[in-house]
Amino acid sequence: MPDDAPTDPRAAVLDAVDRLAPRLVETTSAAVRIASVDPRYPGQDYDSLVGREAEVSRLMADVYRSAGADVEMVVVEAGRDNACGRIRGTGGGRSLVFNGHVDVVPTNPSRWSRDPFSGLITDTAVHGRGASDDKGGVVAAGFAALALAEAGCGCGATWCCRRSSARRWATTRSAPPPPCRPGTGRTPR
Repeated sequence: MPDDAPTDPRAAVLDAVDRLAPRLVETTSAAVRIASVDPRYPGQDYDSLVGREAEVSRLMADVYRSAGADVEMVVVEAGRDNACGRIRGTGGGRSLVFNGHVDVVPTNPSRWSRDPFSGLITDTAVHGRGASDDKGGVVAAGFAALALAEAGCGCGATWCCRRSSARRWATTRSAPPPPCRPGTGRTPR
C-alpha cells in the first residue's frame, strides 16, 4: 500500500479499485480476445477449439497469484483447464467462493457489427463475446481479491476464485464439471 494510502479499510479498498481499474479493463479485453468457444458445443470442431479455455485460465491464474492466492490448475479434460485460486483467511470467518466460466457460445458473424473477439475498449465498455457473460465477471472477481490484497485487508474467511471451462454441461448432456478443490492435487470423481 502506498505511503499516502488511506488508513480507513473501506477507503483503502476503494483506492485500490481505482488504481487497478485500467489493468482490470485491459485484462478483460485480453480475455475477450481469446476465442474460447466451448469445443463441445453442438456443431463445433473440437480439435480446432480445445485449449483456448486453458489460455484464459492461465491469464486468470496470473491475476490470482498477484492477489497472493495459492493457484492450482485443475484439468477437467485435456486443454480445458480450470484455474482455482485460494487465499486462506486467518480463521473464524465463513468462506467465500467466486465462481464463473470463460467458455462462450459460437458467434453468428451476421449479428455482430465488429469482430466478436476484438476486445475493443471504448470509453464505456469492453466489447466482444464474453465481456459480460462471463469473462468480465470472472476478471472482476479476481480483481476484487487483488484490490483487497493491495489494500492490506486480510479477513477471517477463506476466499476461493474458480473459473470453470465446462459450464454448458446441461445443454450438451455431458457430465457436469467437478468442483475445484485447490490444494488437493486432484478433482473429485
